[in-house]
Amino acid sequence: MSVVNVAGGTGGGGGSGGGHGGDGYGPQIHVTGDYTHIHGAANTEFQEDITLIQWISPINFFLRHQAISEIRKKNTGDWLLEHLEFLKWKSVTGSILWCTGIPGMGKTVLASKVVDYLAQLQQLEENSKIGVASVYLNYKETELQTEKNLLAAIWGQLTINKDMSQARNLYNSHRSKGTHPGLSEIHQLTSALVATFKAVYIVVDAMDEYQHGEYHPLLRQFLQPHLLLPSQFPVVSLQLQADERDMRSYITAQIDHHQILKEFLYEDMNLREEVINKLIVKANGMFLMVQLQLQLLSNALTVEALEQALDDLPDDLENNCEVNKIGGTYGTALQAAANEGHTETVQHLLKSGAQVDLVAGVYGTALQAAAKRGHIETVKVLLNSGAQVDLVAGPYGTALQAAGYQGHTETVQLLLNSGAQVDLVTGEYGIALQAAAYEGHIGTVQLLLNLGAQVDLVSGHFGTALQAAAYEGHIGTVQLLLNLGAQVDLVSGHFGTALQAAAYEGHIGTVQLLLNSGAQVDLVSGHFGTALQAAAFGGHIETVQLLLNSGAQVDLVAGPYATALQAAAFGGHTETVQLLLNSGAQVDLVTGEYGTTLQAAAYEGHIGTVQLLLNSGAQVDLVSGHFGTALQAAAFGGHIETVQLLINSGAQVDLVAGHYGTALQAAASMGNTETVQLLLNSGAQVDLVAGPYGTALQAAASLGFTETVKLLLNSGAQVDLIAGYYGTALHAAAYEGHTETVQLLINSGAQVDLVTGKYRTPLLAALHSFNSPWRLKTNIYHIISTLLNAGAKKKYPVIYNPVTQNTIWSLLLRPHKGNHILTPDKPLICTMCDLACGMAVSGTTPDHPHLYYDDDKNDADGNNNVD
Repeated sequence: MSVVNVAGGTGGGGGSGGGHGGDGYGPQIHVTGDYTHIHGAANTEFQEDITLIQWISPINFFLRHQAISEIRKKNTGDWLLEHLEFLKWKSVTGSILWCTGIPGMGKTVLASKVVDYLAQLQQLEENSKIGVASVYLNYKETELQTEKNLLAAIWGQLTINKDMSQARNLYNSHRSKGTHPGLSEIHQLTSALVATFKAVYIVVDAMDEYQHGEYHPLLRQFLQPHLLLPSQFPVVSLQLQADERDMRSYITAQIDHHQILKEFLYEDMNLREEVINKLIVKANGMFLMVQLQLQLLSNALTVEALEQALDDLPDDLENNCEVNKIGGTYGTALQAAANEGHTETVQHLLKSGAQVDLVAGVYGTALQAAAKRGHIETVKVLLNSGAQVDLVAGPYGTALQAAGYQGHTETVQLLLNSGAQVDLVTGEYGIALQAAAYEGHIGTVQLLLNLGAQVDLVSGHFGTALQAAAYEGHIGTVQLLLNLGAQVDLVSGHFGTALQAAAYEGHIGTVQLLLNSGAQVDLVSGHFGTALQAAAFGGHIETVQLLLNSGAQVDLVAGPYATALQAAAFGGHTETVQLLLNSGAQVDLVTGEYGTTLQAAAYEGHIGTVQLLLNSGAQVDLVSGHFGTALQAAAFGGHIETVQLLINSGAQVDLVAGHYGTALQAAASMGNTETVQLLLNSGAQVDLVAGPYGTALQAAASLGFTETVKLLLNSGAQVDLIAGYYGTALHAAAYEGHTETVQLLINSGAQVDLVTGKYRTPLLAALHSFNSPWRLKTNIYHIISTLLNAGAKKKYPVIYNPVTQNTIWSLLLRPHKGNHILTPDKPLICTMCDLACGMAVSGTTPDHPHLYYDDDKNDADGNNNVD
């Protein structure tokens, strides 16, 4: 009998800079007999569900996503969420958004941004009617990331808090046989689960790294949900035939290799015949032409796109306009063929007028595409056809750097023999040597150095080849570079030194080698200041210990987190924090953006780290840093458990300090309603005046957090208390364009004509925000209407829409001719009446409708207003 005993364990630490997460302590599997038995670490239904998920899905993308999200800077990727194509994708069921981009631009980070955004959206839906799943593909994990395992991983993410009965039945059906479910069973399980959602969003990163043959079958598994793919879309390889009589069968066979194309054409036999017949006619007996045409058609992801691609197919390759047509991932047909190493196709395209150095597509030139893939015969053809060997274009800058990055030593040799400059600086990695070192291609590195590459030439993201190799932990390459004269402490690049780069990734062997080679352990440079801080930020406890043993100063102040202790606390690496404290780190050393280690940990809500620091003597109310106190930092982040812990540990709930003045105002400014309630329950004064917004009510109103505003009002906040930048909460909400908040405040008794603050009245506040590009005009119109309906006096200027000539309020309008002058400080000022009027033009505008001041003064045209 075989018993498989599965128990959930502890996940590993998140990877840095998009790297892999750390080693986990589980789940643990023990095989002891003939049948399979699953039990949880604790005898609870929750643990059983977790264990069941681990049995079905061996891949946990939550850890990978967490690691990426933690290193993503605030506001990174906001533009993507506002992009029209993204909004279309979000709203159309079954849609695919394929996001292409050059290597190294940050597609994975953008993918994590989308996942977090969708997860927040999910929280707003009742009963979890929106499903969100992420897939992070990695060519290094090919054996694990099979189609079945990836589909199971998606199921595992969607099934959280869902009914597990079908999964339990599946488990029970395999239990006695000691087997695991197959692809069809996983597909059925996932399909049934997807059907329970109103909408399902799936984000797949690095689809081009899917190694199990064609990735299109995997794609088709996901077509019903919303699918986002931030990857490079590769052209599918096609094989040549040599007989015209076999053309139909060849085309049919090739269609079968393109899963999406196959399904489109088998669902519509008329379209299938149209495609085959058109390809035969256009091929004119040339299989090379069929191959090229199929490459163009295979990019279509919808029937409509396929029909359009079919209409756009060129009649022949002799037309220079067609053969050099730019479009798609690879830019030109020549680059697409070069990327696949189709040498005969490349030759024919060149004979047909293809420009050999036309810059377009993901690799810039055909030569760079062929060099990156190591298609040496294609590279020879392109060079013999006049391709410029050092033409700078594409993500790698030159063909030499592209070949070096992939470790294609023969191609590198060919390019150098053809005149490529070995140290030409361009592209992400600066030079070919750094690109090869980054990937650990030791043979290519040796070749480049033998042929004159400067070992310490400073360029590219990592500064030097040594730093690039150290960052990836390629210890053999590091040793080679050191042996050939690389300066171990040469300061350059993102991490400053090779030691800091290696420490950041926790490559302890590389760190030891660099130290043994004379690296200064406390050399201050680079993003993290010191190697110790870099290692601490990543939670690499063994590397931290090694650096301390090698003489690193535990409290050396440098870098964005000031000290290693603060860096470790910010990352929530409790064990690393404990090690640093044991090594003499000062728990209350005041320095850096967060002031203290306690504030850094509280800001991120790392409750375990906060507890450790308090137990180690950290002063709970030590005032320093951006947030003033740890309580304010935790309240800003909405970390309610951390807030409770700090209060229980004696934090003064109304201590005035930091950017937001009080913890209550910090929580209110972020709409953290539960945290606001906790602080109020703990004695926070609802109307304590402090900080930029004056009161918590104004802070919440300014950001439009209506529920928080409602809570504060119900807790006794004075609706018209004058304080802060805007004067009152109503002024703030009116200026910022929050219609619901304005209505709530008015309903709660706010005075609509109270004169105070920068903009005098709520009506004027709304008017001043009218021309802001960040405000919705419809919101401002609605707010103006609401204020007027609530009794706001008409003597203040109100904007009239000169385009629609329609007002939603009843006021006297008078046309006049105004000279509109655009100036930096007053971009839209009417010189006739000196107020913003929304006319984005310069020069005289005849008959410009405008509302005047309804007071005793004459108008600009000499007439008095009529009441």
